[in-house]
This record gives sequence, structure tokens and C-alpha cells, in this order.
Amino acid sequence: MSEAPDNSSAGDDFRPEYDFRKLRGVARGKYAGKFREGRTVRLAKDLEEAFPDEATVDGALREYLRITSDRSQELVRSYLRLNGYFIIPNFIIHAADDPNRVVDDTIGNYTEIDLLGVRMPYSAEQTAHLRIANDPPLVSGADGKFDIVVAEVKSGAKNRPNAAWRPNANPYPLEYLLRFVGLFSHSDEIKRAAESLGKSYRYETTDCRLRYLIFAPEPNTHYQGLGVEYITFREIARFLVEVRGQCWIESNLGVASSHPQWNSLLVQMFKIANDVDTPPDQRIDRILESISRG
Repeated sequence: MSEAPDNSSAGDDFRPEYDFRKLRGVARGKYAGKFREGRTVRLAKDLEEAFPDEATVDGALREYLRITSDRSQELVRSYLRLNGYFIIPNFIIHAADDPNRVVDDTIGNYTEIDLLGVRMPYSAEQTAHLRIANDPPLVSGADGKFDIVVAEVKSGAKNRPNAAWRPNANPYPLEYLLRFVGLFSHSDEIKRAAESLGKSYRYETTDCRLRYLIFAPEPNTHYQGLGVEYITFREIARFLVEVRGQCWIESNLGVASSHPQWNSLLVQMFKIANDVDTPPDQRIDRILESISRG
């Protein structure tokens, strides 16, 4: 083991004491109040003119989060669509049964479901001799069944279920959802399905399957352990690069298909995914960057 060098003989130009009152910009407790109020962040010099006050910074950050959230939701919507799901976005569960949620004749809601996906029992997309690939982690076990996905998209750090899906929550929102989906005609089965969804986040019969899924940058290990199924954005990007795009190459039909009608984000992601001269992991990283940076 090598010894640390002995620097005891090195020159020491520290003074015995310093009068910090004479230093410019130094004041006792200068930031104490701000630290008590919350987190303090110093901006880089080149940003100070563009963001002169807290309101400007807050506004810019909220806009960034909104854009990132919108793009994350568009990613998930496209992923579900590519796997055969018909999509209802932003489904509201109204709360007219709760007087505390009715204010000035305006009815509140229990929760909003980001994306409600429905896949038919024999869904398949085929062109020439190619059956276009779906993602096994999502669709496995769905053949011959109506497959219902209740999808929440979490683009930030908070990746736990919404309040309506947490343990011991009011069962009414789930019963509301099941009545809307329309798979069951009897109230007893609706209640039974709602109870199962509330406890295990899924309900399955010989004819249908219902699941609560969270799409996020990373899974919440606590709720994952309780049975919540997570699919990460990286897993979606990997599907685009290694499954969806690869099936065209392996079929010898071509490298890509033309979709000028698709939204610009999905067109951009497939342009990245189909760049076969770039290693797959780099393409996956670039797709994720396109979500966060635009």
C-alpha cells in the first residue's frame, strides 16, 4: 500500500484569522430566510437576464413539464396504437355522488385516466406475408380476449398510482369505469371486477382482461411489489428499435414504411428507430432524448 505524501513542509500561506466582514458580498444569514422557505437555486450568468425573477423561472419550468408530459403521453398513446389498442384519452370519472365535490353547481371528479385502451380479441395487422410485430410484454395473454388497459403516464419523479387506485380507496371510481367500458351487465360482476382491480390491479375472465398500467421513466418498486404493472419509456423505445422496426427488416419487405399522416413526434421517433447504421442502444437513447428535449 502506498503512503500518502507528507506535505507538512509545504508552504502555508493561510493567515491565523480572517475578518469576513471585509469581504465583498458576504453577509451573515444572507440566504437563511430563503432556505427556510424552500430550495434555493442560483442561475448561470447567461440565464439571469432571461429569467430575472421567481415568476419567470416558475413559468418556464411549468411549461417545460407540460411539454414533457404531453410528449410522454403521445409516446405511450403511439405505443398502444401500434399494438392494436383503440384509445380514449383523458377519461374523467365524475363525482356527482359526492356532495363535497360539487361546488357552485360545478361537479368535480375523482380522477382522470390519461389513456384508456381497448384491444379486440383477434387483433392483427398484416401486410403481404408479414404479420407486423406487437410487444410481447404488453399483449401476451390477450389473444381471444377483449384487452382493456387503464394507462397512467408519469413523466416526472412521482410514479405512484393515482389516489383512486391506492389501497383502501373508494370503489366507486372503478365501478364507474367498468360501467363505461361495458363488458359486464350485472352489478354483482361490476363490483367483483372493481374489487379485484382495487386489490391486484387486474381482473381477468375467459373473455376479457382488464389491467391498470403505469408508464414512467422508472418503476415504483413499492407499488410494483403490490402488483402494479410498469412499462418504462426505455422499454417502449426498445420495442420501436428492436421489435417493430426489426420485423420489417427480417421480412425482406423493406426497412421502413411511409406514414406522413402521423404526428411529428412519432415520425421523428421512427426516423431514429430506422437508422440502421446507428447501434440500437444509441437509437434508444436518442428516442428518449427526443421525448425530454423535443
